[in-house]
Amino acid sequence: MKKKTLTQLINEEVDFSRNIGHIYLDFEAYYGATRKDHERLDDVINAAKQSYKNLKGFARKSMYYVMHSIAQTLQEQSFHYQKKAGTLHQSLRNGKVSCEQFSQLYYSIGEALNLPLHLVIAPRHAFVRWDEDGKHDALNLKNPVNKGDANWETTEGFYKSDQEYIEWLKIPESVVRNGCYLKSLTKKEAVSYAYMRRATRKQVSDDFNEAAEDYAKALHLYRKNPLLYYSRGLSQIMRLKATDGLKDIKDALKLDPESPVSELGKAHTKKEK
Repeated sequence: MKKKTLTQLINEEVDFSRNIGHIYLDFEAYYGATRKDHERLDDVINAAKQSYKNLKGFARKSMYYVMHSIAQTLQEQSFHYQKKAGTLHQSLRNGKVSCEQFSQLYYSIGEALNLPLHLVIAPRHAFVRWDEDGKHDALNLKNPVNKGDANWETTEGFYKSDQEYIEWLKIPESVVRNGCYLKSLTKKEAVSYAYMRRATRKQVSDDFNEAAEDYAKALHLYRKNPLLYYSRGLSQIMRLKATDGLKDIKDALKLDPESPVSELGKAHTKKEK
């Protein structure tokens, strides 16, 4: 029998027509998510839909009013920011939400409302962007593709410019230019992060073979994530595949030579010299 491709394996596992939040929870079933978490997410989405319906005239077409309405809904649903909050299903249960879970909730609501929201990843941070064509240029404000685009800082419920993120998070222009950070992710690229999170959980559970499969699928969906290469590299080393592991770590260094994770990568590569 012909071996299935990664694309076939991914499409068998992930129904990309489902809401992104439910897809994330499907992945988190490996470490505790249940049907009740899906029901809680639906409750949050339905509350946001009602809030959106209450907007009148111009407000329903205004990015600011729509995003503010989502922020208000999440506040009314008792979600509050906490720097380290765990996973989406844990946040749905206890209301403690990091930048990652806040962005997942905004993204889920945006998809349910058919809004042009995209997940955006930065070093140690995540937020969402209103981007009609998904082609945002974070280094050139005057680029016509940016017309109507806006970043939404989910932990504060307010607009923040590309330059503010670059300065705040000390992001080198080179890693923005090469697509590592501040890119409007496609849905499949966003799902890559779900594969990566599950892979790291499997790795901690010493399930290295299944972790390797998830890492491979994650990279197939999005190849510009230095943390993904670094995490897979460590997994390879723990599986006594040092050559493959060091190659992954070197790939992480090529993508983002300045990140804290890359500093650890440099230490690993030096040990092998």
